Amino acid sequence: FGSAGLFCYDLDGKKLWERDLGKAHMGASLGEGCSPSVHDGRLVIVRDQQRQSYIEVLDAKSGKMLWRADRDEPNAWAAPRVVEYGGRTQVITAASNMVRSYDLHTGEIIWQCSGLTGNVIPSPVVENGVVYCMSGYQGHSLLALPLSATGDISRSDAILWRMDRATPYIPSPLLYDGMLYFTQSNQAILSCVDAQTGHKIIDRTRLNGLSNIYASPVGANDRIYFTGRDGTTLVLQRSKKLKVLATNRLDDEFNASPALTGNQLFLRGKRFLYCISQDSNREIAAGSLALARSQLQAAVEASEIAGGAHLVVRDGKTCHMKVAGVCDIEDQRPFEADTLLRIYSMTKPITSVAAMTLFCLLYTSPSPRDRSAYLVCRLLLENGGGGGGGGGG
Repeated sequence: FGSAGLFCYDLDGKKLWERDLGKAHMGASLGEGCSPSVHDGRLVIVRDQQRQSYIEVLDAKSGKMLWRADRDEPNAWAAPRVVEYGGRTQVITAASNMVRSYDLHTGEIIWQCSGLTGNVIPSPVVENGVVYCMSGYQGHSLLALPLSATGDISRSDAILWRMDRATPYIPSPLLYDGMLYFTQSNQAILSCVDAQTGHKIIDRTRLNGLSNIYASPVGANDRIYFTGRDGTTLVLQRSKKLKVLATNRLDDEFNASPALTGNQLFLRGKRFLYCISQDSNREIAAGSLALARSQLQAAVEASEIAGGAHLVVRDGKTCHMKVAGVCDIEDQRPFEADTLLRIYSMTKPITSVAAMTLFCLLYTSPSPRDRSAYLVCRLLLENGGGGGGGGGG
């Protein structure tokens, strides 16, 4: 939490340790936004500011400082990237004066390179022994640098390739299987280059439907996700041509980058945290089905009902079907999956469907309107489902 300090909790919410980092003095009344990195039991903090900038490595379990080095850097917000290469673990920091690689264990500078512009925010990305660093404030710069470098490689042939246009100010780039995606400044203008050569694949092409972007893109399953500050997410096909697969919108403001895990996409808005997943990939909880089956059977055995059916349908397909008891008490005809029922009162089925619909609205699109719907649901349920008259069917 920057000037508020560094805190470590276990997954049960117990605080294990805390560390006072002191106040960071950022220029132009800007806030602190450089995330720490954790690797192999070590926690890396970079604090580039108006006063003395520094990098510090702590023991992640105890918070004890392992080493610290001063840095000659003004304001910067790029999170450090930790990568293992050639038998050494490198901590790569991107900043206005220098891109530097530190040895994680000793603090020694392995290599450094100048060439970025001011107020560096995009974090470095790495693939196949190359790190890509970029900036987009008061100019544009992209550097492709070899992890095998040593010493100062500024303005040397060791730089694999570079660009001086169309790079981002706030969002980090996305490096996805040899294709490097990034947007211009904070605008929805997309470029994509071959990471090995720097050859342009998509050159400064507008992403229709998006405008202002702070969040970094993410990618999975040959899809690229760009989220705008207004809540619009554009889904692109990973390909050499711009192909939009979907445009989705949430009623919220988004500055944080999305996070992917499994088949779930997490989005942190100003008001809510959202989890988006594909329903067809989500399994029905076995415990819930078992409980429903046992309750149906118990109701029959207790003579609360003569017979009944429990049916679960998803995407128009039957996922689960359980029948129990009889459909005709006199003839003792068993209840079958295709038994037809005559419903004498529609009050309870309609109320039940309405309640489930309101719950769906609540969980898929939170808004003041849907919170009102939730209160209606609670009122219906607490009063036995509402509805006048008639018996069951």
